[in-house]
Amino acid sequence: MRDADAPRPLTTVIASVVGSVAIVALWQVVGATEVFGSSISPPSKILDVFLHSQDSGLIQKAALVTGSEALDGFLWGLLLAAIVGVVVVVVPVLRRGVDQLATIQSAIPFVALAPILLANFTREEIPSAMATATVFFTIYVAMVAGLQSASATLHDVVAVFGSSRRQRLLRVQIPAAIPVLATGLKVAMPLAIVGAVIGEWFGVSNGIGPVLLISLRDYEMPKMWAAASATVVVALVLFGVMAFIERIATDRFGGAS
Repeated sequence: MRDADAPRPLTTVIASVVGSVAIVALWQVVGATEVFGSSISPPSKILDVFLHSQDSGLIQKAALVTGSEALDGFLWGLLLAAIVGVVVVVVPVLRRGVDQLATIQSAIPFVALAPILLANFTREEIPSAMATATVFFTIYVAMVAGLQSASATLHDVVAVFGSSRRQRLLRVQIPAAIPVLATGLKVAMPLAIVGAVIGEWFGVSNGIGPVLLISLRDYEMPKMWAAASATVVVALVLFGVMAFIERIATDRFGGAS
């Protein structure tokens, strides 16, 4: 039964549309009147870049490159975080040390992390490696929290039936972890885009990162804002995919714990 205080889906959609239109309108006014100078391009000029500028194709290709790098790094981050998460849950004595290392890794500034990555990867691999480093902590925390989310009662029930440690992991903990992990993946996906863009600033010639740097250097503000907007679109699309996966995971495994 629906909660009487819960907003209706149509009301939520209308509120989202109105809010988005208001933000774009305010952005247009601020950009067109040059309240902050010419550094903020209005949406009309950004749209003109996509529709009439020769840079449109360049930005679209760059966005696809960045999205591919981010997705590659995201998948590597998921694999590493899942493996490490399972290990620390199966071997609890490792948990404290790994948690500390993961926290330290997540706290390292990008400018300090880049030289470390450059020493171990080629320049072409840096965007994906940076994306991996960016998402690892978020996915790791979600993975460990999910593996530990199964109720003690459920553990006791499967133990009574003689399940081994491996069987409990496969039949109880991993199914219980999937909804929590899916939420972590949704949060981590935009971070992968950020990591990939920043990674592109260290010697890569393709992607949104170089387009942003060149546009800033030449003070082509509409082009720079168009490139940033393309990155946002890619991030929103990937975020939407992760949100869809989260909904499926929650519907399928939400009652596993």
